[in-house]
Amino acid sequence: MKQTVSAALCALAWNITTANAQNTVVVQSGESLSEQDLINGTFMGQDFDLAPDTIFQIQNGGLIGPIGSSSEVSPFSFGGSSVNLEAGSNFTPIFDITKSYLSDITLNAYENSTIWDASLVGLAAQVNLHGGFYVGSLYDGATLNMDSGALIAGTKAYRGSTINTTGGLIQFLGIYEKSTINASNTEILNSFGVFSGSTANIVNSTIGPDAWIQNSTLNMTSGSIGDSLFLQGAQTVLNGVDVVGEAEMRGGNLTIIDSTFGDRFMMDYDTNVELVSGRIGDHAYVIDSFGFGNAGVLTVRGGSVGDYLTLAHRATLDVYGGEFGTIRASSYGLTINLFVTSASLNGVELDLQLFDTVEIEERDSALLEAILSDGTYFDLLLKENGGVGEDSIAGNTHLTVTLIPSPATVTLLCPFGFLAITRRRR
Repeated sequence: MKQTVSAALCALAWNITTANAQNTVVVQSGESLSEQDLINGTFMGQDFDLAPDTIFQIQNGGLIGPIGSSSEVSPFSFGGSSVNLEAGSNFTPIFDITKSYLSDITLNAYENSTIWDASLVGLAAQVNLHGGFYVGSLYDGATLNMDSGALIAGTKAYRGSTINTTGGLIQFLGIYEKSTINASNTEILNSFGVFSGSTANIVNSTIGPDAWIQNSTLNMTSGSIGDSLFLQGAQTVLNGVDVVGEAEMRGGNLTIIDSTFGDRFMMDYDTNVELVSGRIGDHAYVIDSFGFGNAGVLTVRGGSVGDYLTLAHRATLDVYGGEFGTIRASSYGLTINLFVTSASLNGVELDLQLFDTVEIEERDSALLEAILSDGTYFDLLLKENGGVGEDSIAGNTHLTVTLIPSPATVTLLCPFGFLAITRRRR
């Protein structure tokens, strides 16, 4: 008999525990769950705790919020509860001026639902968009996941927060203070900014009209950037990206793979740009327009560079391959280094041993021809004041030619080590 009573009591306790574990609060059409209801722990006869096992189910036409927290410093804690916004429901009325700051919450927004001006704070705060709309920001490690839907009216991520998207639209987006965005198959309609040690990993997406990356990292594979790209102190890799408009770079490193840049790419002070494949358009500049330091280095290994590539203010051009239009090197302190498998000056082959470097001092419209490391033919008209459509190479430009092995012979040389490079003048 005792065992039967004990079993019954255990079953009753289990049923009570299970009921509590599945505590769902339903907000029906026309009903509104307020901040005071959350504090009181009761709504329309439904009692609840703000705890991980509590789910607030906001049905079509239902409303929750606003939750009137004053700032991200003192967010309203949901205690780990979840809020499910069904189609046609809202978190805060649209265009309400009250801002909500929320922590310890999971917000799930479905098609045609809206989260209005509700920002998430902390590692335990997360919003998942499955066709809904979100207005707000993320702070202190909060996370936003979107597979469809839209981020509207300007979304920002601060202090280690993360945005993950696999679809959908973004109207304006700012990533700050070591935060991260991982975006694929996403369209960013307007301004996109990544700042202060943050990271952007973008795949098969479009950014337009402009992107600004400052002291941060951009890795982008497949897609396009609209009217302008501005890189300042950034670490950037573009693979299969079409930069439609003008681009400007001030400091940092950029690797270009199978990507295209339009005309007037400005590579300003202390830049390092490597063109592996793809194209840089006409009127590209490697300069130091502010007098802050060296103009930097443009390394071309393949692809093509358009007409009127301009070098100035201690700029360096390293050429291993690729095709070039006209080159203008008419300032002081410039360096052009060619890495070739053969070279000739005015039709006379240069007598070079493997890894020898010779400095070319001739000008007077001499013609330097070479087969570059990648097998591409290259020529340079050594004329100090070239006319329209002609190269222009200043007399004080350090122009060197280094003989290196062709790719086919590199593997044969590797077991024996590399020989010391020597320099001669010609």
